[in-house]
Amino acid sequence: MSWLPISINCENKQCIIVGGGETAIRKYLLLREFGAKIHILAPELNEQLATHLKQDHFIYHQGTHQDLAKHYQGCLLIIAATDSQEANKAISDFANEHGILVNVVDNLELSSYITPAIIHRDPVTVAINTAGSSPILATTIREKIEKLLPMNLGSFASHLKIMRDKLTVNDLLPSLKRRFQKKLVDHFFANAECLSTKSKLKTFIEQDAALIEKHLTEKMGEVQLVGAGPGDPELITIKAMRALQTCDVILYDNLVNPNILRYARRDAEQIYVGKKLGDRRWTQDKINHLLNEYAQQGKMTVRLKGGDPLIFGRANEESEFLMKHNIPFQVIPGITAALGCAASLKLSLTHRDFAHGCIFVSAYLADDAQSLNWPLLATSNKTLVFYMGATRMQCVCDNLMQHGLAETTAMAIVENGTLDEEKIYYGNINYFSKNAENLELKRPSLLIIGDVLKLFKGTPMEKNHGSKERLNSV
Repeated sequence: MSWLPISINCENKQCIIVGGGETAIRKYLLLREFGAKIHILAPELNEQLATHLKQDHFIYHQGTHQDLAKHYQGCLLIIAATDSQEANKAISDFANEHGILVNVVDNLELSSYITPAIIHRDPVTVAINTAGSSPILATTIREKIEKLLPMNLGSFASHLKIMRDKLTVNDLLPSLKRRFQKKLVDHFFANAECLSTKSKLKTFIEQDAALIEKHLTEKMGEVQLVGAGPGDPELITIKAMRALQTCDVILYDNLVNPNILRYARRDAEQIYVGKKLGDRRWTQDKINHLLNEYAQQGKMTVRLKGGDPLIFGRANEESEFLMKHNIPFQVIPGITAALGCAASLKLSLTHRDFAHGCIFVSAYLADDAQSLNWPLLATSNKTLVFYMGATRMQCVCDNLMQHGLAETTAMAIVENGTLDEEKIYYGNINYFSKNAENLELKRPSLLIIGDVLKLFKGTPMEKNHGSKERLNSV
């Protein structure tokens, strides 16, 4: 069963606890922290609750669950905290019949809501919900998160609300307001340890806000050229994830794993601008036009590219365009496909006994014999990595052998690198030249050629973790 996490305003709202024992005390203290108007219905109160009663923290009704009908009018929620399963069932039935939220302690089936583990730094509340599967796990997660949050987080949130109210009267676009607040929050967390008092915190916010405001006077958006990594969503960088979580628009490529988009802000606009072989719907000019259009609207735009934007990602064309039009931008690098695929092979591309360097080459250039320095590539004694090699494998192998590379040179093809459906083909360049048509490679596929592959430990049809396969073709 899945539970939707929601926050309910219970300040000065009538909430009934049925029961007067230890469990009732815990629930009473929780409701009191959030300002509820608490009513306790029980035959008698234990000593601690009786002490609280003298301090007028709640209203006591002496009776049993059978007296609920006398007191439920205007009630927001009911908590069943008795020791009797029969009584708790009756309380749940009564609440459901009258459309009142009910929590039966330690009984999910009878509850219409559950209470999560809570970190409360008023007005900030963090709730951890395990759907009742393990309260101990929820408590442990809460403890770990609590250690990460500054003690003055609540005070900062209160000051931020004041700042946010001031922003609403200014003529700033929503995207610029969001950037303004994001910068304040980032600066706060970077300096939280030095802001131990409310006065220091207030001074910090006012000075910081004044400084940031200077950079937001121009209503121009910003573009971030972001690398999405080789495919596995867990290989995206923290900085890239932050960009996705704060941007207004995402323009993403064909090689971006759709699961990475789950990191994005829910209300961010997502636009596919991928280029496929034979599909010219999205030209570079069209993409540049969109970048300029959204920047003029003051929006934070992420241009999301597979791998690293600076490795065959056409980032230079876009950065030149952005500079020409005075659009602020930054580049957030990603793990390029060569490194992701090398990790799948569990090999170093620059092993000191076999290769003192590595050359990245676009296989798309292989069709034009004059476009690549084949003699240099064939005799470099470096690991060669050919990107986008699915359809040009035979051309690459033939040109390298024609220009002096031994036909026994080891080669690996990594198809859908770092993904669950990844396949690794391993052999030598002569074999792959002769069998290129039989492999029916899927895109994206990366070709790795060189003596470092002598260390590859693949065996025929050896199963790797998950559903990945390794195929040794020699």
